[in-house]
Amino acid sequence: MATFVNVGVAGWTDRTNTVHKRVYSLQDGVHSNVIEWMQDGSGWVQGPGFPAGVTGKSVGATGWIDSSGTLHIRVYVEGDHAIISEYVWDGGPSWQSGTLPVVGHNPTALSWVDQSGQLNLSVYVLNQNGNGTLVEWQALSSGWTSDDINITPASASPVTYVNAGAAGWTDGNGAINRRVYSVQNATTNVIESVQLGGTWTPGGFLTNVTGASVAATAWAGPAGLRVYVGGGDGTIVEYCWDPIQNKWTLGTTQIQGNQPTALSWVDQSGNFNLSVFALTTEGYIVEWQFDPSTMSWKPNNVTTS
Repeated sequence: MATFVNVGVAGWTDRTNTVHKRVYSLQDGVHSNVIEWMQDGSGWVQGPGFPAGVTGKSVGATGWIDSSGTLHIRVYVEGDHAIISEYVWDGGPSWQSGTLPVVGHNPTALSWVDQSGQLNLSVYVLNQNGNGTLVEWQALSSGWTSDDINITPASASPVTYVNAGAAGWTDGNGAINRRVYSVQNATTNVIESVQLGGTWTPGGFLTNVTGASVAATAWAGPAGLRVYVGGGDGTIVEYCWDPIQNKWTLGTTQIQGNQPTALSWVDQSGNFNLSVFALTTEGYIVEWQFDPSTMSWKPNNVTTS
């Protein structure tokens, strides 16, 4: 039996309105092969195309469709000595090595294409020197640039972050919004960091929300924001921010598992896609898919062995 320990996810809708999803997973230990799982319309199967022999300790992924309809996927794998390698799919026919020059732990990737066709791509990592900082690496036309996210409550001593989830969107005024939700190893409080106009500041997320892991996702039109906090005991709690409410509210408690990873997008037809991927207590990967018509969540097994 394979035990999966970490996943990164990507999803998109093609021009025929077929929904595609990818899960990149590590299994059986802290330094293992990266395996790709594919859903193209329905059903999950193991992918044939990801480079064989790629091993790592943690993995993050993201994907997008450009204005010409070309698929782009990025997979970030933490290997030996905290070196994070980027693997690039730009329409094929094969995977290529990327250019991200980063050292760190536990990569989380975020991307979206805004109304003007501008790509926004960022990777968030834990600083490798153990000083507890989160670092954002942002892809610009001139190359990659980094920015520390040192958001620690004034009343707290310095902390070490162990897990982070990221979300982003471009609002109706063309302003780029990013959010990072992080879990500390000392107090396990979830802390929100906000970037609007290029500066990171403390956010207004609910106080005293604790957990062992955290994931986040957002979509535009208007923006919706979801945060999923794993308790480490097989429970995952959803927190929601929507423009109508204009405040954080408690969402579903139907989702079960550990180490959540979230994925959402609105396709060209206005259809909404929202999934949360989690690890079961047996070590399998399960997708919890939201059904807007019934306002309920349906579990789908990505792996069963």
